[in-house]
Amino acid sequence: MKFTPTVRCAALILAMSFPGAANAQTSDEQIFRNPELGSHPLNACLRQGEDCGAPAAGLFCRRQQFHQVSSFEIGPASGRSQHFLTDSICEGDQCTVFTQITCAEPFKQAQIFENPAWGDERLDSCLTWGEFCGQTVADRFCEIEGFSGAADFILDRKQGQNKTRFMSTNEVCQSGGCTGFQTIICRPAE
Repeated sequence: MKFTPTVRCAALILAMSFPGAANAQTSDEQIFRNPELGSHPLNACLRQGEDCGAPAAGLFCRRQQFHQVSSFEIGPASGRSQHFLTDSICEGDQCTVFTQITCAEPFKQAQIFENPAWGDERLDSCLTWGEFCGQTVADRFCEIEGFSGAADFILDRKQGQNKTRFMSTNEVCQSGGCTGFQTIICRPAE
């Protein structure tokens, strides 16, 4: 079955690949068979029933120090699986897991993210309302993007300029007290 953006996790998907994706591994690609998160197979969705397939595979590849996913295969879970973004466990017939992910273009250096976003809004500088702000969020953002942490960051000069989204809860901050990041510089893993 070819990947299409309308595929939902609830459907039983035996195999997927991007159109035109190479099947052979090159020096700039790495194949991960039956990837795990912690001690459980990696669920094909970032969170229960949401952001399935390419978004979850892409995040996995960034965590493995690659810029992109070139192909992936999904199969039914045979037991428990773990969601990447929330660390929650999925159990039951509706769960799907990655049986293979091929990642491409390994990271070679630090990367600068201008106006980093979380979902469809700018990333808030706090994990949740007024807590764990600045370096904690910048480090977590960089780790999710596949880097070892944040080397530096710059916050908005003025609070309340834009709506922002909290990384931990996915809530949108629309008050005058919201502060987003102008820039996050992520350092490569060593």
